[in-house]
Amino acid sequence: MYKYIKPNNKLIPLIVVLVLCNVLLYANSQNQNRTIIAQQDLINQLEHTAQTAIADLADSNEHVRAYELRISQLEEELAYYQ
Repeated sequence: MYKYIKPNNKLIPLIVVLVLCNVLLYANSQNQNRTIIAQQDLINQLEHTAQTAIADLADSNEHVRAYELRISQLEEELAYYQ
């Protein structure tokens, strides 16, 4: 009544190769994801550093303007006494 189906042993190596390929592709994609996350962390750190540098530069510019104003005041006083 039932017909016995003989297993096809030729498919087993192909299945093993496909499974190995899938495992390797998965491992590679996980490695790439870790690399992307590390690069994004680095980009975020660089952006933070750049923002800090911009803020420090703005503060420095304010100090320079204050010194320039004080120098011009001292020059006016010096001119008055000469």
